[in-house]
Amino acid sequence: MKKIILSIIVLCGVLLAPMAVFAQVDVNNEVCNRVSGTRPAFCNQEPTTNTASSTIARATSLVAIITGIASVFMITVGGIKYVLSGGDAGKVNSAKNTIIYALVGLLVAISAGAIVLFVLNRT
Repeated sequence: MKKIILSIIVLCGVLLAPMAVFAQVDVNNEVCNRVSGTRPAFCNQEPTTNTASSTIARATSLVAIITGIASVFMITVGGIKYVLSGGDAGKVNSAKNTIIYALVGLLVAISAGAIVLFVLNRT
């Protein structure tokens, strides 16, 4: 059982590792530096600064991503526990509780993120 869970953790780590890399290219800056003569209007605008609401929105998105990954992982663990329970009522109940708690946690996290984004967009 421990070898199976360890294998799943390693597999998830290998599959999800490329998702942690985010590249950002400033296309507007490249366009503005290459233009000769009349510059587009957006080249003269001041860069936007990070506000508290944008920081909160980014943090909420990050928490939602982490919660989603954790919940998918826990649902998988619950499914594996269910398959390997061998008909033992206690193990089956534990596996069902793991899946239910993961789904409830995911719903709570989605609801909290939606409420935060709703409040930020109202101000």
